[in-house]
This record gives sequence, C-alpha cells and structure tokens, in this order.
Amino acid sequence: MKRTSSKGSSSHDASCVNCGSPDRPIKAKGYCARCYPIALRLEHTQGWDAFQPTTLRDYPKGFNYSPNHWENDFPRIKEHTIRELKKRLLHFERLEEKLSGRIDGFDVEQKLRHLGMQAGAKRNALPRCTEIFDRSFTLKQRKILFKLLTEMTESIKWDGITLRGFEWHIGNVEA
Repeated sequence: MKRTSSKGSSSHDASCVNCGSPDRPIKAKGYCARCYPIALRLEHTQGWDAFQPTTLRDYPKGFNYSPNHWENDFPRIKEHTIRELKKRLLHFERLEEKLSGRIDGFDVEQKLRHLGMQAGAKRNALPRCTEIFDRSFTLKQRKILFKLLTEMTESIKWDGITLRGFEWHIGNVEA
C-alpha cells in the first residue's frame, strides 16, 4: 500500500507514529488524521506561558482571572490539559492495538454498551451478551462488527477538555 503524506512525500505501509494505524492517512509529522489534531493541541498546550498571551491557544474560558489565577490555577490547568490530551492519544493507541488483535464477544458487548451510554440508554439496557457474540459470530465477523462500532463511536463529537473537567482540580470555578 502506498501512502502520501500532506507534504507530498510518499512511503510504503506508512503508519501513524502514535496509534500505529496503517489504515488512516498520514496528515502531518507522522500522525494520522485522527491523532494529529490532538498531538498538535498537546504541542501548543505544552508551550503555554502565562506571561505570553499569544501562547494560550485553546486556553479554557470562563475562569475568574484574578491575579492569583495565573500563579495558583494556571499550572494545574496546564498540567490537567496535558494529561487529558495524552490520555486521548493513548486511547487511540490502545484502540488500534485492540483492532490488530483478537476481538471477542466481550469487546463487542463493551463497545455496544459505550454507544448505548452515549445515546442516553440506561446502564442495564443491554443484557449480558458476550456468549451470544462468541457463539453466533466468527472471529472475522466480530472484528468487522467491532470496527464498525468503533467508527460509529468515533463519529460522536468529542467534547474535549471542558471547564467542568477542571472544577474538581481547582475548586474555585464558578458554575
């Protein structure tokens, strides 16, 4: 398989430097189109400097920016944001590892449960069905189903890192 990066150079069997997916096009800096926006935001966040406002791209809005904010809250917000972005990249890496391995009924059940929760279903809306998937579907069919459910899950907009995510860490955010 031949891939072309956004810079026009081509390589054979290119895979993302983060998630390792050989199926997604490489966007920039070796990252696929799914991982690159998160990696870019991580790079920007790591460069945040409270004394250089131009570096504060994607800085959360809605805080009471008192003089103490920049001394006390800013370092924690920066650290929290970096941690959350790294978790998102790790999620993509683990997902690709799962897709390249064996998919069993439990994996399919968990993916369906996650989709159900995203849709607002009750926790117990889906009965335990691991055995049904293991008995009724071949390994290849389970992998196809898991991949389709993954694509559906990824089509749901990620809320990103919201103000609500910081409340627990700093405690002085006004709701």
